[in-house]
Amino acid sequence: MAVVTDEDDKSASIMLMAQADPWSDYKLTHQSDLEAATKMPDLAPPYIGAAQVPPDSAFLLMSPQDLPAAYADVLNNGDDSEYAGLFEMDGDRFRAGVTADRTRRLEDFNKTGTNTAPVVIDGAIKSGTGIAALTGGNLLTINNYGASRVIVKHNGDIYSDSTAGVLLFDDHDDAALLRALSYELNPAAVIRNRFDDFVAYNRADLEAAGVVEGTMVNQTALARLLTGAIWQLHSRIAELEARLGRAA
Repeated sequence: MAVVTDEDDKSASIMLMAQADPWSDYKLTHQSDLEAATKMPDLAPPYIGAAQVPPDSAFLLMSPQDLPAAYADVLNNGDDSEYAGLFEMDGDRFRAGVTADRTRRLEDFNKTGTNTAPVVIDGAIKSGTGIAALTGGNLLTINNYGASRVIVKHNGDIYSDSTAGVLLFDDHDDAALLRALSYELNPAAVIRNRFDDFVAYNRADLEAAGVVEGTMVNQTALARLLTGAIWQLHSRIAELEARLGRAA
C-alpha cells in the first residue's frame, strides 16, 4: 500500500499494489482518492503485518468470492440491485463510466438508432481508472482451441486464417462459377445474355467447390473465387494482347 500526495493541488491518493510472484513487477490493483480530513486507521507494525481475515469471518458483510457477482449485479441493475447498499457510488469511477456509457448509447438509440442492434459487442480497454476506445491492436479474436481463426482490428478490418484447407479454383472457369452463384442465389435478378448459354455450372458444382452449403454462402471461398476470376481474366487479356502484338 502507498499513499501519494500531490503538492500542487494538495490532494492525496491511496494505492494498493500486488505481485503475481516474488520476481514480478508490482501492479496497481486499487486506487482511491483521500479527502483532506481522512484519518488513517492504526496499522500493525511492518515486521508483523496485517492478519488475513478468513473468508468466512462473521465480521465480513460478504465473502470475498461473492463480491464479483454482487458488483456485477450492481452494474447491471443499479440502485435496484439487492447489493446496491453494499457499495459506495461516490468515488467509484468505473461504475460511473459504465453508467455514463449506457446512458449515451441509450440516448443515441432513442434519437436515431445509429450504431445499435439487438446484439451489440462493445469493446473497450482500461485507461487509468476508467475505460476508453481502442486506438490500436485487436478488438476481437475468435480462436479454435488456442489458434486464432478470425481477428477484428480496432478499426474494423477483418482478418481470417485460411491456411488450413485452402480452396483453390484453378480447375474452374471462375467467372462462370461466379455467374452460376448469382443465378442460384437470385435468378430473378439476373439479366441473362447470350454468354449465359456457355455457363455449364450449377448448384452441385458450387457445393463441390465449397462456395455454397445449403442456403449459406462461404464468404471466404467467395473472396478467393473473386480473386481467381480477376486473375484468370487478366491472364486471358494478356494472352490476347500478346497474340495481337505478334499478328501486328
